[in-house]
Formats: sequence, C-alpha cells, structure tokens
Amino acid sequence: MTNSTSFYCRSSINQSAGRSWSPVPWRNAPWVRDELAWTRTVGKRGLGGLCSIGLLASVGLTTGLWALSSLADTPSANVPSRPLVQSLPSTTTSEMPVPFANWLSNFAVRAGAAGITEQTLNSALADLQPNQQLLDLDRRQSEYNQTFFAYLHNNVSERRIQRGRKLMALHADLLAGLERRYAVPGQVLIALWGMESDFGGNTGNYALFRSLATLAHAGRRRAFFEQQLLAALQIIDQGSSTPAGLRGSWAGAMGQLQFMPTTYLDYAVDGDDDGRADIWGNPADALASGAHYLWSVGWQPDLRWGWEVRLPNGFDFYQARLSNELPLSHWHSIGVTNADGRYLPSANRKGSILLPAGKDGPAFLVTSNFHVLTDWNRSLHYALTVAHLSDRLAGGDPLQSGPPANDQRLARRDVMAMQRDLDTLGYAVGAADGMVGFQTRHAVREYQRDQGLPADAYPTPTLIARIAADARPNSLAAARLPANSSAPSPAGDPGIASLQQDLLKLGFDPGRPDGLLGPKTRAALQAYQQRMGLPVTGEPSSELVARINADARAK
Repeated sequence: MTNSTSFYCRSSINQSAGRSWSPVPWRNAPWVRDELAWTRTVGKRGLGGLCSIGLLASVGLTTGLWALSSLADTPSANVPSRPLVQSLPSTTTSEMPVPFANWLSNFAVRAGAAGITEQTLNSALADLQPNQQLLDLDRRQSEYNQTFFAYLHNNVSERRIQRGRKLMALHADLLAGLERRYAVPGQVLIALWGMESDFGGNTGNYALFRSLATLAHAGRRRAFFEQQLLAALQIIDQGSSTPAGLRGSWAGAMGQLQFMPTTYLDYAVDGDDDGRADIWGNPADALASGAHYLWSVGWQPDLRWGWEVRLPNGFDFYQARLSNELPLSHWHSIGVTNADGRYLPSANRKGSILLPAGKDGPAFLVTSNFHVLTDWNRSLHYALTVAHLSDRLAGGDPLQSGPPANDQRLARRDVMAMQRDLDTLGYAVGAADGMVGFQTRHAVREYQRDQGLPADAYPTPTLIARIAADARPNSLAAARLPANSSAPSPAGDPGIASLQQDLLKLGFDPGRPDGLLGPKTRAALQAYQQRMGLPVTGEPSSELVARINADARAK
C-alpha cells in the first residue's frame, strides 16, 4: 500500500505540559498497523533507543526521527530536556562501506561540524581500529535464536530470583521513592537490572568507541550507530565520563541497565543527589534512570504488565496478536481466565493475547505496560521474561504451562529460507535476516490464516517445509514435509533423486531413484539414521542430506 499515515517521535525539547510530539509521515505498511500499532519496535537496546538523535539534517537539531520501517506510534510520554546536538548529515547505507580509515576521517569532520570539540575527537577516535567480530554478533542476537522456554529458563534462574529479592530488600527505600515518583514497581526495575547486567556484575567490557565505530562503518544499521557514536562523543564533551571509562556491550549499551548513548542523554538522572548521573557504578542512579525511562515512555500506575491465562476451547488463534487490544471484559466474556481458572480483573482496562510458543504453549494477556517493556527491548521473549521475572521477585509462581512437544530452536538459515519463500508467496517480511521478529510473525500468521491453519504466528519445521512446498514446489526443501502433512511431495525432484542414489550407494534401499519422497525413501532414511545413532525421523533435513552425501562420496 502506498497510503501514508502519521507516526510520531518524541521531541527532544521538554514542554511544560510534559508530552510533546512531532508528526512524521511514514509508510502505512499493513504489518506495521497490525503488529505494532501499539508498540515501538525501536527498543532501548535491541534497535536502540529513542529517536531523539535523528537523521533530519535539514532541521539541524535532534528533534527528529531515526526513520526505521519497524517504527510505530506509542503512548504519549513525558520527555526530559537535555543539551541538544546537531544531527550528522545522513550517509548512504546501502552501498559497500568505504575503508574504515576513510570513513572515520569523514565522520570526525562531520562530528566536529555538529559541535563536538577537537579535544574529544582526538581523545576518543585516535588510533581506532575496527573489531570484525562485532559484525557477526550484529547478525546473531539470542532473542531470535532460542525458543521462548530456552530463553526464559536461561534468564529466570533460582539464583537470580533469590539475588533479586535480596537486592529488593537492600534498596527498599530507594525503590519505594522511585515508585512514588515514577509509578514503576520496584520488582520491575530489579528484574530489568538482573536481565541487563546480572545486577551490575556484567556490564560489558568492549571499548565503546571501537564498538560503535565498527558498527557505524559496516554494521546492519550504520546510520543508527553513527548517531550513537555522536551521542557517546557528547557524553565525553559534557564531562559525564572519559573515553577509557566508556565500556559496554558489543552493541554499545552501557552501564548497569545497558543504556544506549542517546538513551543516556535523554533519560539518565541523578538518583542520589550527588550531582552526577552515574549509570555505570551507582545502582541508585541506574535504577532511577530506568524508572525515568519507563515512566517517560508511558508506564501506567497500578496496572500489571499482564497475566498468564487459560484460553477457552475453540479460541480463534488469529485473535492472539499484540495489536488486537480489547477490553478485559471482552476476554472474560469469551472464556479467557487466569491460568489457575480464576476470573480476570474487572478493571476498565484493555489487553492483548500473546502466544510466544504457539498454540500449544502458554498464553498471556498483556496490558499497555507490557508495550512499555517492548519499548525497552523489542523482543517479545525479552519483554515476557522480564515480566515473569518481576512476578517471581514479588513472590509469584512459576508458569503453569510448559513448552510444546518437540519445541526446538530454528536454524537461522531455515528462517531465512522461510522468509524468502513467504516473500515469494506475497507475504512481506522485509529483509530475510533469519530473525523471527514482528514482521515475520505477521507474515506467518497471514499465511496460516489463508491456508486454513491455526493462525498462531509460530513457525515450526513442519510449517517451514509447507511454505517451501508452496513457494518452491520442485525443491528439496519442499520435500522435507512429514509423511502426515496435507501438502503433496513434489515429483521428479533432482535433489531427492540424488539423495536416493547416495542411499543406494551406502546399502539402503530407497527404491527406484525417481525423485519422489515416498515410503521406501523415508524408510531408507530412517534405517540410515538408526544405524548412525541419529534421531529417527525419516526427514531429509539439509544436515542429514549433507551427511549422507559425504558418506557416499567417501565410500
């Protein structure tokens, strides 16, 4: 669609009314309207922060938007004032990057023109060399490479729960004061602290300027990281830290709550009145800054993030999407209850149903405060894990629902193939990046709905194979469909024929090498898997085909 709507970005200029917005026209993409109508996917860390240091060079000051296709409207917010920095002129990001030294020299000139002092430029950028390891890390983020339950179990351990409860008691007075001022419960702040840096124990040891410069030069989001690099220079300019003191994650997140540099400039506050917003070594400042951030982007008082719920029989899974925000009374009227069967609160609030592990996993009913957590980090896994950890810190129970049967992590290459196939079939996913994000979930849900499948937006290996069969009917990938799938196996697939010949060479009988994935070929695959001590599935995965081919060539 080519129609435009108005999305909004927080202005960097504090208004006395407290809530300031600047309209920016943006593409009215259906997946944005559907999946992100109430969620800012430009998170504090995942795609980093807030659009306060923008790319509107014609404006010259940072009152603009970092234009990203995943951006959407969010609840209005109180915005702090801060010193303004001129935006850098935008640079082309679609071309191959120039040599690092050339790019750095050019950036230094532009940063100087934007107001950064020569002393800061010399101290921060002299002798910088790129860190190539970061480019691989930039393309492989754990929020998308693990199942929901693997991610949850890795981050909500008994050790973390007990440690968090002790810290809640230790900082009880501070947390109570922050809740009075910002309305954010202490357990939410402690949960974020635990998730971001293990309560200050792991704030990252990458040299910040080297990380940001590497990613600004050749990363996936060069314009964004240029603005983070500019903001880091301003932090030095204003005396908040030194170049050597700015260390953090590989992606440039800093301190005990892992703020991006732009987020620090916008939201860091002095929590103990010592005259400095020290998010690196002072828990009071870090927690106060986190509370200030959440309040500023819309945290509502006296409202839970949500609940684990039980869905009624016959529930339409297409209704389970973040943008489908309906009154709690509606969900109650169709039979949605708390996970223990109790009725939902009757407050005049709205909520959405989420299925992070598909129709066979747990279900959650989330409120507007959950959307605030997705502003902090755009990953649904992350936001749900923080939310659940906060409940456990406050004495809540573990989840009542477990993972679905055969829950398994998806290989990035398989997700990329699925994304390309969905695009071939007319379901827009954006870039095929191997990450199951909001746009990919939307495309999967629409495909499922059109095919008459439960539309839970959860890609499984079987679903990926079915999509491949529709998009590439003569491909080996399409032949990975299980025997009980309703989609037909393709006839005469050369890849299957080659696999059958390899099996024959190894002494397994798949029948005539006709390119058909029939019962005899599946039985031969199972026999091979059994002999090799592999899981017996009869499915020609790419790994299994490669192994059989290698064995056949070695024979």
